Amino acid sequence: MKSMGRILLAVLLLAGIGFIPLPGYELERLSPAMNAKDFVQIQGGSSQKSGEIYLLAVGVSEARVFSLLLALLPDYSLEPSFINAPANYFDKDKEREELENSTMASSQLNALQVAYRAANRPVEVVHKNIYVNGVSRDTALAKELQQGDLILKVDNQSYSSPYDIVDQMEQRKVGDVVSIEYSRRGVIGLASAPLIVDEVTGKPGLGVEFGSVASVLMNPLASFKSNGVGGSSGGLMFSLELYNQLVAEDITKGKVIAGTGTIDHKGDVGRIGGVEMKVRAADQAGAQIFFVPDDSIDPEIAQYNPKLRSNYHEALRAAIRIKSKMQIVPVKTFDEALNYLREME
Repeated sequence: MKSMGRILLAVLLLAGIGFIPLPGYELERLSPAMNAKDFVQIQGGSSQKSGEIYLLAVGVSEARVFSLLLALLPDYSLEPSFINAPANYFDKDKEREELENSTMASSQLNALQVAYRAANRPVEVVHKNIYVNGVSRDTALAKELQQGDLILKVDNQSYSSPYDIVDQMEQRKVGDVVSIEYSRRGVIGLASAPLIVDEVTGKPGLGVEFGSVASVLMNPLASFKSNGVGGSSGGLMFSLELYNQLVAEDITKGKVIAGTGTIDHKGDVGRIGGVEMKVRAADQAGAQIFFVPDDSIDPEIAQYNPKLRSNYHEALRAAIRIKSKMQIVPVKTFDEALNYLREME
């Protein structure tokens, strides 16, 4: 009996250790491909097309000690977390969901602008109140900025949209010190930090995820759903689905099109994470075409992160590993992806 008691105690101890959190890490898991039509709908738009457009997402949960074992399986991966959050933030499921939905909304807003302009349909976006969505743990700003802080000025300059801040930072060099004037519950603060390598774009950046309150004028009207999915990596596929509903032509030509990549308001496709899992999910969904960001790693950026590889390199390697017959297509812009679809047989 004593022996059984010791065994039971050991099992309970191991189980308890397994649930200890791993600060700074998240557990990513494979998620099935999702039909873009389930996320975006154009009022009176043409959604009855012969093919399908799929977007991919990676499930994310808080990493714990037992996650080290799950990460050994092909459908799981242990990755550093991006978000710097207040204490106990990850215990508040509602707050985390709101943050992910906000990032999704920003992605859909960018896709909306790109698709409507490409289809020669009227669209106008007015931004108000630029705020902090999240902060990378890799920047010194993680100790100064918090989610919800209002951005007043960057290097003593006011900005009318979060896009302009990101664009301006990308023109500078890693290591340049930038000052940020912000407001937190009515109290003005000043933070400063050197620019770092943005984990998403691979370019110089603040390591800050920005959001804004935006109003949109468009014709025809579009409706969006998050369907419990967060993040910005579906931007490119959102824009292709919106465009396909706005025009008479069928850009899918009866094929199953999948892909991943952020989209900015100019139509540039940005780097994302979880590429290998997304290739697996697209292959399982029977996709014939897989769009992936054609990002290039700048030599200066590579010095700071020598293990960094382009998304195309990651996708190609993943496709070869699982012996997928999908065509892996690297694209830098929405127009490149659209032109590829128009020219394919």
